[in-house]
Amino acid sequence: DGNGLTCDTEVVIVKACIDASCSALSDQPVTLDFLVDGALISSPTFTGSTNINVNNSVAKTVTFSLASTSITAANPFQCDDSMGSSCDMAFTDAGFRFLSGAGNTTILPNQTAGAIFGDTLKLQAVQNENGVCTGLFTGNHDIDLSQENVEPGGTSGLSFTVDGATIAKQTGVTSTTLNFGAQSIAIIPTPI
Repeated sequence: DGNGLTCDTEVVIVKACIDASCSALSDQPVTLDFLVDGALISSPTFTGSTNINVNNSVAKTVTFSLASTSITAANPFQCDDSMGSSCDMAFTDAGFRFLSGAGNTTILPNQTAGAIFGDTLKLQAVQNENGVCTGLFTGNHDIDLSQENVEPGGTSGLSFTVDGATIAKQTGVTSTTLNFGAQSIAIIPTPI
């Protein structure tokens, strides 16, 4: 998503695509070097796609790149941070994480548009304290929320609501009062 926390591992998905739109993944094994600011982070061998864990403990923007690919691609290497084609990721010392379900996983399951979420959706406010993500605050706080539609893009597509209030589409925001409790986690009420 183009953003990371200095106190948490950020997962980057690397895909070997068979066309420029990445509508289908390759069935051939690929080996490559995954670099952050030119430094080797991982050298995976995979078929189709793989996850790379990126840890960055300093608040700064880093740049991803690839090297030593075992298969020469017909199309150039591309980055997709869901907001554009930047290969940069900004790491900060404080921010929000979306969590899902009883286990508070940071990987949200797929949702059906226009339907109540199957798992409890939460928002956690955290800050870096000696490399550990710790809660930032408790109690009621007004949080600016925004919705971005990827497909269909822009301002078309269904609206997202929280507790019956429509959340503005990007670049607008809707101020929403959330109650942050233990570990600075707030349940997002009735997300649809």
